[in-house]
Amino acid sequence: MKIDEDSFEKLLAEHPPCLFEVKVIDDRIIVLDKTQQVEGDLLFFGGDRFEAIEFAFDYQDVIGWLFFSDGENLEIIAKPDNALDTDEIFKKVFSSDGFETREEQLKIARFIEKLFKEARHGIIEAPTGTGKSIAYLVPAVLHAKRHSEKVVISTNTKNLQLQLFNKEIPFLKRFVEFKAEIAFGRNNYLCKRKVESIFSKGDMLLFDGDSFSYIKDFYKTTTTGLKSEFFSQYNIDESLWRLVESSTLSCAHSKCPHYKKDCFFYKVKDRLERADIIVSNHHLVLSDSVLEHAEILPEYSCLVFDEAHNIEKNATNYYTNSTTTSEILRLLDMLYKKGLKTESGLLANFDGIEELKNLIVEQKNLIESIVETFLKGFKKREAIALEVEGLTDFAKELSNCIGKVINSLNNFIKDRDSSEIVDIKGVFLLLSNIRDIIESFLVFDNRDAVLWIEKSGGVKFNITPVDVKKPLNDFLLDKLNSVVFISATLSVADSFDFFKNVVGLDNADCYIAHSNFNYQDNSVLLVVDDLHEPKDEEFDIDVAEALKDIAKALETNKRGVLVLFTSYRMLNNVFESVADFIQSKGFDILRQGELDNFELLNRFKKGGCFLFATNSFWEGIDVKGDALSVVVITKLPFEVPTSPIQRFRYEKLKKEGVNAFYEYSLPKAVLRLKQGLGRLIRSKDDRGVMVVLDRRIFSKSYGRVFVESLSYMNIKRIKSSEIESSIVDFFDSSVS
Repeated sequence: MKIDEDSFEKLLAEHPPCLFEVKVIDDRIIVLDKTQQVEGDLLFFGGDRFEAIEFAFDYQDVIGWLFFSDGENLEIIAKPDNALDTDEIFKKVFSSDGFETREEQLKIARFIEKLFKEARHGIIEAPTGTGKSIAYLVPAVLHAKRHSEKVVISTNTKNLQLQLFNKEIPFLKRFVEFKAEIAFGRNNYLCKRKVESIFSKGDMLLFDGDSFSYIKDFYKTTTTGLKSEFFSQYNIDESLWRLVESSTLSCAHSKCPHYKKDCFFYKVKDRLERADIIVSNHHLVLSDSVLEHAEILPEYSCLVFDEAHNIEKNATNYYTNSTTTSEILRLLDMLYKKGLKTESGLLANFDGIEELKNLIVEQKNLIESIVETFLKGFKKREAIALEVEGLTDFAKELSNCIGKVINSLNNFIKDRDSSEIVDIKGVFLLLSNIRDIIESFLVFDNRDAVLWIEKSGGVKFNITPVDVKKPLNDFLLDKLNSVVFISATLSVADSFDFFKNVVGLDNADCYIAHSNFNYQDNSVLLVVDDLHEPKDEEFDIDVAEALKDIAKALETNKRGVLVLFTSYRMLNNVFESVADFIQSKGFDILRQGELDNFELLNRFKKGGCFLFATNSFWEGIDVKGDALSVVVITKLPFEVPTSPIQRFRYEKLKKEGVNAFYEYSLPKAVLRLKQGLGRLIRSKDDRGVMVVLDRRIFSKSYGRVFVESLSYMNIKRIKSSEIESSIVDFFDSSVS
């Protein structure tokens, strides 16, 4: 730090010793005025240095910075709590019980601190064991405190979001004071007005059995109004929550008795305004970025995307505009539903509108009929591009049905006091938005998006951006000072070019951290090079035999094995072939799909299991010790472009003269493989074996990209006859 040049004149004009009020901006000290008021940031000019130290001790509760200067030299005598720097905080962290010095963690923190200070975007690969959560939280807190700006931390899953908020943040608060809040989407909060309205108007018939009584009990007892809290206590159809969830379109604002008083959502929003750090999730950050005048997150300048390897998938999902025919039918039921002896819905208690009520019933029946006709011949969850035969006629009929309801509803709304039809108006706006999406399928000239439908909840209409570069840049990267993407797997062969291209970040600063784990000594990657290729019919048989050899190798100690597949078809085929043999060796054998993933993982953690899994188990699971000692990659995880958006992206690259395999498919497979292998070593004491059964890693020219991306590992090329002995030898060597 140094005294601003213009401030020296003020100092020299006075006779020391004297006290000055100062202002600290970055590394500059601005001298304001001579003062006798002992508070805030001060400079002790002239006199005895030890007198300044004694002064700091006496007034430590009311002063912030205290500097001492004799006119030539400058010394910092005291700092406020929020003036701690990154290195000082990490000294305290590393000296805590259960923590060890991690140089890479500190390097990551310094790198992020520099990004924030220079208003730069950054990409960081932080392997398992580097402690990336604390590494980004420390500079985020310091930046927020120094500049009175909010920093948002975004995670891919709510599990990590809760872990940060309930574990890492309370830990960090032991060393630096700051305010942190957790943010969920608005529909995660109960709307008090809706619950009261349903009860007072007798609309409980919209709910099945005891569902409404559960919601009413929750309304009376909850202090958070959170959806997750409700479903942890009650088991009802999740679609019923939508009848009572908080929503922008159905918010009564100042006409609601709870508005900005005891409204669950607005109480949270008020706390977010006062926070330094906001822990959010990708879904909320991305969806909030496109909203105007209805944002949940307050204004912020810096953003950290944790688990950033998922950002393309996340952004594709959240920037896709979708609706379903089941949603249309649900909204019509919300408006009016006629039973044999009863009627329910938002319009049920209004008299003199029989024509509107009958119209809603008629159009709902008609929509059900045309959907049933259109879906004949569709496979389960089949996804089809725009060109499907009959789609235009179907979309036109659907739009006409919705249009008739909208027009009649609009006439009804115009004649009513807005305070009594808040929810009806919300449904009207939702139906209008849905019709706009469907009509896009009738007149479409946007080359930057793909229109496609799928059999999911009736018929689902989707408008998806071809790539996510433009929306990410328009809504986030161009608006924020600094966006940091961090994950354990972002580089391919030590290059971030693929990720940069996906998100549209050409000028980002990049850093690859080194893992704190000793992969060379504590693990081995065995590549079996004499099996059939995955395209061959015999491959499934080869995989089954290899798994039998692994079971024999581990029979004595019953170490856990995670077997990762790329398709359920192959998973089931191999499982049926080897289940009896593996069980005969004393192992439990688990298969994804037989239990929910949470219960499956809990059973696996007990040890002595083979777990056959795909999709979600390639990432995000954390099993330490012998319960997971071997990870088997049955097949290199190349993406098969099955969905319309995937196929369109590949075709677009080909038309642009880009080799879609080398520039898109291969890098994605490398990152996916790194994620899968990352399930093995989860602590510095873990030891384990990774087995790849796909020979292409050595037999194909592109295999070198996989090898180069795993250069930190001890890779051994073996024959299938060596699987059992190689695994036994590795674990025997760890014992000796």
